[in-house]
Amino acid sequence: MASMKLRLLLCLLPAVLCAGEPFGITLTDDATGRGVPLVELELVDGQRFVSDSVGRVAFAEPGLMGQPVFFTVRSAGYEVAKDGFDFAGVKLTPQPGGRAVVKLHRTAIAERLCRLTGRGIYRDSILLGEALPPNAPPPEGAGRVVGQDSVQAVRYGDGIFWLWGDTMRAEYPLGNFRTSGARSGIPEQAEQGVAFRYFTGSDGFARAMCPLPEKEGVVWMDGLAVVGDALLARYSRREGLGKQFAQGIAVFDDKTETFQSRLVLPLDEKWRMLHGHVTRVSDASFKTPNSELRTPNSEREARGSDVQSSKFEVQSSEFKKPPYLYFGEAVLNTRVPADMKAVLDPAAYEAWTCSAPDGTLRRTPHGELDYAWRTDAAPVDSAVEADWLKRGLIRAEECRFLPEDVDTKKRITLHGGTVRWNAHRQRWVLLAVQIGGDASYLGEVWYSEATEPTGPWLRAVKVATHDHMSFYNPVQHDFLDSGSSITFEGTYTRTFSGGERAATPLYEYNQILYRLDLDDPRLARVR
Repeated sequence: MASMKLRLLLCLLPAVLCAGEPFGITLTDDATGRGVPLVELELVDGQRFVSDSVGRVAFAEPGLMGQPVFFTVRSAGYEVAKDGFDFAGVKLTPQPGGRAVVKLHRTAIAERLCRLTGRGIYRDSILLGEALPPNAPPPEGAGRVVGQDSVQAVRYGDGIFWLWGDTMRAEYPLGNFRTSGARSGIPEQAEQGVAFRYFTGSDGFARAMCPLPEKEGVVWMDGLAVVGDALLARYSRREGLGKQFAQGIAVFDDKTETFQSRLVLPLDEKWRMLHGHVTRVSDASFKTPNSELRTPNSEREARGSDVQSSKFEVQSSEFKKPPYLYFGEAVLNTRVPADMKAVLDPAAYEAWTCSAPDGTLRRTPHGELDYAWRTDAAPVDSAVEADWLKRGLIRAEECRFLPEDVDTKKRITLHGGTVRWNAHRQRWVLLAVQIGGDASYLGEVWYSEATEPTGPWLRAVKVATHDHMSFYNPVQHDFLDSGSSITFEGTYTRTFSGGERAATPLYEYNQILYRLDLDDPRLARVR
């Protein structure tokens, strides 16, 4: 009897093992054929599955294998057809070891490429036994990082230098709140992510990049820039979004691989310092950044740029003045000469403004707003203009930083973003998130163009949306640009979204990368 039972178990063992193999579902963009990250599949009973960084879901639910299952499909900026009862989804019959492909139609202009930070980036692909990109991080995440806030990135040395804000770990809800950092090469294929080499402590977790002696408060860094051979950034030691304890400029020490304070600034200083995201501009009268001029022809060709070197040779006389660093939270409204002495001197900073010291608005004899680079008043941004417009101090047609939605004609208040020169468009390109958007409070990303780094930004097109979730501080990565496409990343989280939806497993509080095709005809409407 015992031997019969053993033979029966041996006969059934292959079937038992096979039943444990997951069913693979790949969610793809019907236009590009690439897998779509961050697609939610929800069962009738509310259970959710989220596609990994290449669009895969591993499904192995006991009791549901081998029978029809309806999956509601949800992904901001993408859609599947609805049935007669208005349900958007697909019916599949999961089989152990089986595979299915579900095509999504992209409604957003920007294409979601991948998740850059955190653990389990390729979780479902691993469970399915699928091949991974060559630079795939370990399942626990590079630097043992679980989640990371707002990014700063700049070319430094022979690669890219990265900084992030608050960084989560698996061991405990509190991680590193004093800025994390990493180095990387320049990825050849943006959709495969970035192979980060984190600066880590003895435990392998991402360590503090600005170890100030004071223990109180978090340390956030922004305004990351290269000046000469030095890498520097602004630091702010503070009590979260509230009280600030200290601020200043720190310089990276290549020996200790940490930022060391070089200049301590007064707590009441609001703008005379590096902040936001920095770009190098040769001169206010010339619209192309200095970095492009120094790029060899061979490298420009390799990056797919259509910039002609003859243009630079003809206009080389324009570059007698030293370059500036332009920066700001969403628009370029502050500048300083690109040398260390000036960067460390608050008196050297200038604001793009039409304000007078007493808060009144400067106007020309013809009644126009008198914008200029000045040292006696604060820079103007989108929020300031929105206030002026509401109070009747300016007319709608005078706005420089409140672009008009080309579809609804509503004004867009910009919260955070970047401005970069784009050789393909021969324009300065702005990508910024809106504060107070309809679909999400802090998750709607807008595109605009201007002929000058300071704008005006007159019209805008929405390129990405995040339904009732946040996607803030979007950053253009010009080192990933190729031909007519640009890339940008931002922080995805439920924070600031109003709490209407649950956090997205694995994606919560992490960085997501998008690609934007600048030849998309919908973008032409901003001109």
